[in-house]
Amino acid sequence: MGQANVIDMLTEEHKQVDAMMDTYDGADVERRDRLVHEIIESLTKHARIEEQVLYPFIRAEVPDGDQLMDEAEREHQEAKDAIAKLSDLSPDDPAFDGAFQALRDGVRHHVEEEETEVFPKLTQAADEAKLVELGSRLAQAKALSTRMPRPPE
Repeated sequence: MGQANVIDMLTEEHKQVDAMMDTYDGADVERRDRLVHEIIESLTKHARIEEQVLYPFIRAEVPDGDQLMDEAEREHQEAKDAIAKLSDLSPDDPAFDGAFQALRDGVRHHVEEEETEVFPKLTQAADEAKLVELGSRLAQAKALSTRMPRPPE
């Protein structure tokens, strides 16, 4: 099997984060705290590399790319705002579950739009070689990105 294309890579990341989000339900407070830190780290890295590698290409090469990316960047900002709110709360705070649910709902909405609207248009605008090249650049950016430090236990 050859290198993964950017759409396959991002779709797999979407599935991984969604699975972590599903694990949140029914977890105890300590597990929820660890999960939320993992989810925040994954989402932050995912958004950063999308914005660095993929979004400029879509703006330049995909019909309606500017409009699509304006919407995607707005949704990324909403997720960043939800992450900031969640980060300010303790996992035993009554508002924590609601803040997590708001983040989860926003992320799921964004993923659905990416997978049903953006990715099909990207597939039409770029051949497989370009999608693989973007995947390679995405993997490199991910490897170079620094890990966010975990807060002390």
